[in-house]
Amino acid sequence: IWRGRLGGLEYAKTAVALVLLRKVVLGPERFDRAFRRYIDAWAFKSPQPADFFRCMEDGAGMDLAWFWRGWFLETGTLDQAVTDLTYSKDGKQIFLTLTNKGELVMPVEYKVTYNDGTSEVRKMPVEAWATTNQWTAMWDSGGRTVKSVELDPDGVLPDVDLSNNVWPRKK
Repeated sequence: IWRGRLGGLEYAKTAVALVLLRKVVLGPERFDRAFRRYIDAWAFKSPQPADFFRCMEDGAGMDLAWFWRGWFLETGTLDQAVTDLTYSKDGKQIFLTLTNKGELVMPVEYKVTYNDGTSEVRKMPVEAWATTNQWTAMWDSGGRTVKSVELDPDGVLPDVDLSNNVWPRKK
């Protein structure tokens, strides 16, 4: 939805952040429950941003400090990248290295397409970025080899460099 439109985010960043919080981070059910709680608590009052942040965290049951900091308090960008893909010596394990090149962090969703024509969508939680900017996901290949990997296959995230979101790199 937001691909290639980062410049427009200067004016719509809050709206985009709330859409991403609902669709990508919390999911509609958790977001809606937390947002209703916020409305009930602060209707006809004068809440500050910290009141919103706290109420949403309490209602969702999740620490969202990383989200508030990146989307509301700082000016960083999001740039997730596929850095490398290798196999174990016996060919049974796949090692996919992902890198967060920007200052914002978000969960990672990626589509793996195998040479036999099958594909699967895999996910990595945002907590993977808590202590590092590079993460290697590992899984059993089931004897298959990877044809391609694509980060954010639905185009939901406002990634600033789409050229590094696929493996192998398009020439």
